[in-house]
Amino acid sequence: MYGQDDFVLGTKIGLPKYHLVDETGHFIKGTGFLEGRFVKEEATDVEIIKDLAHRGLLFKKEKYEHSYPHCWRCKTPLIYYARDSWYIAMSKLRDKLISENKK
Repeated sequence: MYGQDDFVLGTKIGLPKYHLVDETGHFIKGTGFLEGRFVKEEATDVEIIKDLAHRGLLFKKEKYEHSYPHCWRCKTPLIYYARDSWYIAMSKLRDKLISENKK
């Protein structure tokens, strides 16, 4: 639910959609050993990998660096957070808005 590709694939294969992380990037109550941990801390990654390995569920472990979106103002990492949204097609109102602003 926290990245576009993950969300699309999860939807395609029918995974349930539940938030496990709050809007501050911390795992919510009820997430076991992850509860309260910040998702972007390396220690959190390490604990998840250890847990998967211990339960025989780890497919592969590899250090991988990739680009990640950050806030252009404060430079902190952004966390994708799935939520219902609606949009207004402002392009359809552009000429009217410009005309009104000239008044």
